[in-house]
Amino acid sequence: MTTTIHHTPAAAGVSVLEPAMANQLPVTPEEDEAFEALARRNAELEDEKHERLSLIDQQMRAMEDADNFDQHL
Repeated sequence: MTTTIHHTPAAAGVSVLEPAMANQLPVTPEEDEAFEALARRNAELEDEKHERLSLIDQQMRAMEDADNFDQHL
């Protein structure tokens, strides 16, 4: 069994850094914006991955159904 961790992009103007990290590290608005862009892109890639896995699953089921149909002929 695999565990998937879902990351959601931060709302506009909200740092994606943990509050403790934000207090320890000086983060420029540009760096924060870059982190937010990376978080959004990561979410997009996760969505795309899940869409592809779903399509693969559908194709595998269709192939299994076709094999089962052929066995009954």
